Amino acid sequence: LDHLQTSLSIPEGALPESLKINVFLAVMYDSKDTILVENQITHISPTVVCGPAKSSFSKPLILKVPHCAEDVGNWKISLFYKEEVTNCWKKIASSENDVPSPQAYIQLDLKNAYIMTRKLGKYILGGENLSPEVSVMKRLKIYMFGPSRKPETDFNIRVYILEDYPSALEHCSIIESRMGYFMIGQSSPFHFLNNKENLILRINCSGGWTSKQDTALQRIPFNHVWKNMSILHCEFQLQKLVNELPCLRVELAAEQENGTKVLITSVAFS
Repeated sequence: LDHLQTSLSIPEGALPESLKINVFLAVMYDSKDTILVENQITHISPTVVCGPAKSSFSKPLILKVPHCAEDVGNWKISLFYKEEVTNCWKKIASSENDVPSPQAYIQLDLKNAYIMTRKLGKYILGGENLSPEVSVMKRLKIYMFGPSRKPETDFNIRVYILEDYPSALEHCSIIESRMGYFMIGQSSPFHFLNNKENLILRINCSGGWTSKQDTALQRIPFNHVWKNMSILHCEFQLQKLVNELPCLRVELAAEQENGTKVLITSVAFS
């Protein structure tokens, strides 16, 4: 799944030559499959499922998945596997090798994790800081969705705060396209720090339009972003003025209190 930066490699000899099975690989973005309630663990990868789950291999397979952990040396990364019998997530490996009899091994580079395992099923990566004195950051992106052309009446711009990997954007794009909305702007990747500070979003528009005061500035609570158990979005309401100009321009700024600032390039409607 190159467009999702995800792959499954099966080495030669992992199965007897006489045995053939159909193997599948999928990336999921379902809130029910991203809830990790253990301490301050936050998910740092999409949920990846490969199967059939009961297949047996004589050599480890390599599952490659993207992650959004910045400066991975500051993180304790854990691999979770969803047990079919209990339907619960179980930690089966860790970057700190603190899991007795690990059922997999993890290697990480700047943007990807490589999972070595003989077990197919449902996986997700979770992370937390190595110690209270060490801060960690997730790479996030902000996306704006709206109509493809300037509407004649008041309308909403929908803003998503997503982890920086492709499946998150793909899922939101599908949802928005069903409502006739399209991606109209995006930020560059930015760092969101686990410092308990909220994320502030401000919108400005020109060209005969204004944002309604009660939505012009929105604060997203820290835990909503850091834990991100569901698709996180908010809406800004844009209001048409009497003296309308030919072009509507929208600009969104995001700032974590006492932290990173990011500006989405202006979006123009004509």
